[in-house]
Amino acid sequence: MNDIRLLLKPGILALANKLKGKGGRGHNIRALILFVIGICFWFGLFLISRKVLLYFSSIEQIGTLISYKLLSMTVSISFFLLLVSGIITSISRFYLSKDLIMLHALPAKPVNILLSRWIVSLFDSSWMVLLYIFPALLAYPVVFETGPAPFFIMAVSFCSLAVTASAIASIGVMLLVTLVPATRLKSIFAFFGLALFIALYIGFRMLKPEQLVDPEAFNSVLAYISALKTPSSPLFPGTWVFEAIRSSLEGNAGPSLFHISLSVSFSTLLVLVLAVTGDLLYFRGVTSSIEEKGKNTGHLKRKKETWKNSGSPGHAIRVKEIRYFFRDQTQWGQLFLVAALITIYIYNFTVLPFDKSPIGEFYLQNLLSFLNMGLALFVLTSVAARFSYPAVSMEAGSFWMIRSAPVSMMKYLLIKFFVHYIPLLILTEILVVITNLLLQVTDFMMLLSVVTTFVLVPSIVALAIGIGGIYADFNLENPLKSVTGFGGIMYMILCAAITGGVILLEAGPVYTIFMADIQNRTLADIEIIWSAIAFCLVPVIAISALVIPLRLAARHLSSGNGS
Repeated sequence: MNDIRLLLKPGILALANKLKGKGGRGHNIRALILFVIGICFWFGLFLISRKVLLYFSSIEQIGTLISYKLLSMTVSISFFLLLVSGIITSISRFYLSKDLIMLHALPAKPVNILLSRWIVSLFDSSWMVLLYIFPALLAYPVVFETGPAPFFIMAVSFCSLAVTASAIASIGVMLLVTLVPATRLKSIFAFFGLALFIALYIGFRMLKPEQLVDPEAFNSVLAYISALKTPSSPLFPGTWVFEAIRSSLEGNAGPSLFHISLSVSFSTLLVLVLAVTGDLLYFRGVTSSIEEKGKNTGHLKRKKETWKNSGSPGHAIRVKEIRYFFRDQTQWGQLFLVAALITIYIYNFTVLPFDKSPIGEFYLQNLLSFLNMGLALFVLTSVAARFSYPAVSMEAGSFWMIRSAPVSMMKYLLIKFFVHYIPLLILTEILVVITNLLLQVTDFMMLLSVVTTFVLVPSIVALAIGIGGIYADFNLENPLKSVTGFGGIMYMILCAAITGGVILLEAGPVYTIFMADIQNRTLADIEIIWSAIAFCLVPVIAISALVIPLRLAARHLSSGNGS
């Protein structure tokens, strides 16, 4: 136990120093901004969850059943998110960390090293899921007007669920590493995990879950209630957590304590099984992983050959970017995920109930087309955050080759920009055109959407490359995590502000032109001037968002300030 405490101490001290603000004034300001943003988001999620539960509670007879069904779905989804996150994190922490050789050179038992790594893996894989899920859970005791007991039950049960998911993931990983090297195992899990998520996501959407709140979709009240009362397996850990929370909300202390005891005892048993399994298998798996790493040290040689055989350095960088994309399995897995999300996005437009809307169908279709332009740009923002933002951090320890090459930082960033800009532009334009065709919008709305998207896509991609370059971290084991930092949050905020600002700027002129067309009248001179000024400001904003972040990033990287 003393070994575990000593192994965890460096990480605890590093975290304590960050919390104490020893990273400098800039770090303190960034931490304060992140804290304020986090509190606002957390509170907003709580208010939305509370409003949804209040709406369900107002439905007679079946309102409580719907609320409990939502709670059951939340617990189940949380468990599977924790499980998948635990698998990926445990592979990295157990077998792919850079400090493994140093750790195993210490006078500590392998099982103690394993348990210390597992505790860190548990924290890494669960803190974000729990942080986002608790606001939704806290709305239940508030709406159901219970005492403080459910808050305690929720905290204990979800912590127990996180331990269970992480322990199952870690045991499974240790067993599989004896058969498959850890480097390949991570790619396999990442791919099949995404494939499973995509299949579940598409299947869930095709089931039309919105029918659960529409009794008219069922033939009878009994069929509706039976659909809401679908039982869960008594052997599923999420069932124990759900039953413990539901019993506490209903004031039944006995069943609540029974199910929470089941959850806690099972998670404790799994930790013991983890320790026994680690004592037998962990060191063997680490040894094979380190040997596998030794076989893959030729990447620098291949990069030098690329520089030598590709003509100009700029062309070499372009070739490297394209080759890296096609060779990285995680990139392809993410592409499948993006394709699934876009498929569902388009499918949602095919099932919009225009016939039930109190607003005129023609007016509603064009209104949705205008709002869809903003939604498509938000989709682009999230895709660029995954592919474009970490582009500079992906260089990792090889960035010195870029800095020593006869290529300016601005040219380097522009190459990155164009490699990502062209496919993202095609993706966004296809998304906008297909959804507009499904909505059967006017030619004016189609042209406006296509042109606005064409103008704003470069700005969003440039923001991703530029801010990703300013906050590049070349020491991360997984460069994709760079988007979860302060720079990633600022990128999302700026993209949301620019997209929202352009939509608001165009809203007035678009409404004026649209209504003039419906009323068969010509625009007044003041309306023409106002519309022209508004539409001319859009490219000004877009060019500013394109040039400024790239220049700042080039200056930052040229000065040697990259992490």
